[in-house]
Amino acid sequence: MSDASKYSPGKTCGPACAGHQALLVYILTTFLFSWSFWAPLAIEALFKFKTWHFPGQFFFASFGPLAGGIAASYYRGGRSAVTAWLSSIFCFRFDRELVYLTGAMLTAYLAVAAITSWVVTGEISSLRHLGQTQKLPGMPPVAVLCIWMLTFGLGEESGWRGWFYPTLLQRNSPIRAAGIVTAIWMLWHLPAFAFNENYQEMGWGIIGWAISLFFGAILLGWLFQKSGSIIPLIIWHGTFDLITASEYLPAEVPMIVSAVVVLQGIYLATKTVKK
Repeated sequence: MSDASKYSPGKTCGPACAGHQALLVYILTTFLFSWSFWAPLAIEALFKFKTWHFPGQFFFASFGPLAGGIAASYYRGGRSAVTAWLSSIFCFRFDRELVYLTGAMLTAYLAVAAITSWVVTGEISSLRHLGQTQKLPGMPPVAVLCIWMLTFGLGEESGWRGWFYPTLLQRNSPIRAAGIVTAIWMLWHLPAFAFNENYQEMGWGIIGWAISLFFGAILLGWLFQKSGSIIPLIIWHGTFDLITASEYLPAEVPMIVSAVVVLQGIYLATKTVKK
């Protein structure tokens, strides 16, 4: 097993490279990459001004955090640092128990989604809408899952958990590091509030969204520390998006599934504080 607590992106080029500058490179690159794709969509939605866009533009922006990790690693130690970082976070050697744990969590989320859908609609067949979204019209759930994993799963987790979180852990506790990740993570989504109906309809629900992001960051940070790899996180993130971004499921489904994630995060936070 690769233990993320032993891996520190800042150590690839010596202590002199660690510090705020690399974090700034990461954040600026992440935002610049993602917002360059989301900004045209936001401008068009806000001002009804025709801008450039192409199929999959929304999803392509998800690779901003990955681009940030590459840029920050290169800043610290050149191509060798980038290679070392990528080979570390994409490691497939981790405990079998983590595979079972990740599978159990995702199975539980799907079960919660099915039960919630059944209770709200009175029919279990409503779960046939799993994965259906206007962003990927007409695609079967398996194809939608693969797209979520290969875009937001891969793009986000490689950066937020694979680079940003372990770098923050060098000078912060796990809970504080998760809080910083959450704040930057939320700000990163800002342009999407102009064109994404799911975000626009939040209202005061944005408070619940922030809470779920925070405790989700604790959960995913813990999972990365245990595995030392983003592979389980890619699968987790893709499956979570498959459920919560299903626009034709009852609105209660993403709320309840997110609540389960919050409970997991609270449990892990409690254990961390006790230590």
